[in-house]
Amino acid sequence: MRTRRAVLAVATVLALSCTGGGEAATTTPAASIPDGWEEHTFEGGAVAAPPDWSEVAPIDTDDLTLQGPDPGDGLPPIARLQVTERDGTPFDQLLQLVSAQLNLQFPDVEPGESRSVELPGADQAQVGTFRYETQADGQPVTLEERFVVAWYGDDGQAQMRIGGPAEHLTEEEPTIEQIIQTLRFDGD
Repeated sequence: MRTRRAVLAVATVLALSCTGGGEAATTTPAASIPDGWEEHTFEGGAVAAPPDWSEVAPIDTDDLTLQGPDPGDGLPPIARLQVTERDGTPFDQLLQLVSAQLNLQFPDVEPGESRSVELPGADQAQVGTFRYETQADGQPVTLEERFVVAWYGDDGQAQMRIGGPAEHLTEEEPTIEQIIQTLRFDGD
C-alpha cells in the first residue's frame, strides 16, 4: 500500500495539463525495438518499453501511462504521454515553457541538458532533462524527468515525460534513452 501511495504521489508530481489530439492517418515504421520489448500504442503513434514496464491506468489527461519496475528501495519510474494539437507556442520555446510550468510547482527546478532528437514520423523533436526536490510519503526525494516534445503531422504535438527518483533514472539511463528512441508518430 505504501508503494502504491508513493507511485501515486510521484505520478501526481509529474502531472501537467494537456488536451486530446487528432486521429492517426498513416503508420510510420518504428525505430529499432530491442528484442523482447513490447510496443504500446496511443492515438497518433506508439512507444516501446521493456517487458518489466507495464501499461497502467492513464493519469489525468494522459493518452498512455507506463510504470517501470519497482526498484525495491524507492519509487518506480513513470512514463506519461499526452497528445494535443499545437497551441501556438513556437517549437523552440516548448522546453522553456515546461521549465516555467515546473517552476510554478517546484521553485528549485534545475534544467539540465536539452537536445534535438530524430523520431520516426516527427517533424521536430527535443528532449530536456529537469531535476527538482519534492516529498513522497513524507520523505524528501530528488526527482528527475526526461521530457520529450515533438511535432508531427499537420497539427499534432506530443509530450512524453519519463520521471522518477534521480538516482534510479541515472542508473537506468540506457533504458530510458532506448524508450525515447522507440517513440514514433503516425500523423494526424
